Amino acid sequence: MCSPCIEHRGANTEMMIRRGQEHEEMLRFRWEAARTAANNYEERMKSAFRSRETAVRYLMRLDEIHSIKREGSCTCGRKRDCPSAEILSSGWVQDMIRKVEQRDSEGRDLYGCWWDDDDDDLPPREPVTAEPV
Repeated sequence: MCSPCIEHRGANTEMMIRRGQEHEEMLRFRWEAARTAANNYEERMKSAFRSRETAVRYLMRLDEIHSIKREGSCTCGRKRDCPSAEILSSGWVQDMIRKVEQRDSEGRDLYGCWWDDDDDDLPPREPVTAEPV
């Protein structure tokens, strides 16, 4: 028994057994609550991974549309400085696209590649500036 309970209720055998039973009920209740919370968090985590997967697949499609050609123009038709191609060519985006492509080619589970992702840190956000309309 924990010392506060022994100090509060005594140390005779009958009281210790009763306290043990009360503690067991309390711990079983808390264990069940913790297990339920863990299951809920796992579902939320998987949902976040599915959202991330979807976002990366959209980036993959955009990457096909916005690629810089040798002469510097973008495949979307913009002659120079395509902001979409610039974002899509960032290291983080290209790494994520490679991971999805690799996982697809290996036929791995949806979450197999994301669980051990050690480079989750996004590049620092640049300030958004509104262009004149």
